[in-house]
Formats: sequence, structure tokens, C-alpha cells
Amino acid sequence: MALELTKKDLAALFGVSTRTVTDWQNTDGFPQPRVDGRQRWYPASAVLQWWFDREVLKVIEGENGPSLNLNDARTKLAVAQTRKAEVETQMKEVELSKTRGDVISISAVADVWLDIVSAARSRMLSIPAKMASVIAPESDPMKIRELLETEIEESLDELSRFEQG
Repeated sequence: MALELTKKDLAALFGVSTRTVTDWQNTDGFPQPRVDGRQRWYPASAVLQWWFDREVLKVIEGENGPSLNLNDARTKLAVAQTRKAEVETQMKEVELSKTRGDVISISAVADVWLDIVSAARSRMLSIPAKMASVIAPESDPMKIRELLETEIEESLDELSRFEQG
């Protein structure tokens, strides 16, 4: 699967603000993201190629109209090529980290975290129904506290062994 990055990732990669990336999105030819829920994933290689083509065009046309200064053009092209190589290297490092398992996607962590929180919520909400009949005959507050603490500790112990289903 091709490397995909968020707007924040792109901003960090190119050394610009997320507002700049938003401005780029409104530019002709900027690659369209894949939408996954509320998150947008941009194809890294397509964005890099778009950026490089844009930088080359700036060199050829000049930022303020046509430019015939070849030394400036060569310098700008060399800078753009160097930056492209740096970004490609960074992209390869990110991809290698993913392959090694050194990094995982935020959505994968969010999914697991949601499962854990849901299990904790469910287990905690079941305590009153489970304990009502056990506590009802008790009149000693210390005994009631002990029964509740035991149940809560058992629930927390169960949650500490949580395995995603």
C-alpha cells in the first residue's frame, strides 16, 4: 500500500503550516485525499510529485512572471531537487518504520482504545445491578464498602487482562 499522510504530516514534511497545505488543496492538480471517517489521507508520492512540478514551474516561469536568468533557474531547480530527495528519504524512513512495526496508525490505536474504554464502561455500569442484591441485606457501612471495593477490584483486574475481540 502506498504511503499516505495527514495534512499535519504533510505540513511537517514540507516545513510549512497546515494553513499552507489547506491553500495547496485549493490549487489545480493537488492530489485528492482518501477520506476515512473524519480523517483525510493524502497519497505521499502524488503530493511530492505535485510539489516538485510546482517548484520546477516556478523556476521556469519565475515566481513573478517569466524569468530568463539561467543561474537563478539552476539554483532554484537544484534546491527543489535537493528538497525532493530529502522528502523522499523521509517518506522511505516512515514506510520502513511502519514495516518494522515501530509505528502504527492513529486509527488503529483509536480503535483499540475505543474497545478498551467501551469494555471498562460496560463493566463499571454492571456493578450496581450485580451488587444491589448483595448489599441490600447489609446494614454495616464497612461491610458494604468492603463488598463494593472487592467488586471494583475484580472488575479492574478483569479489565487489566483485556484482549481485543
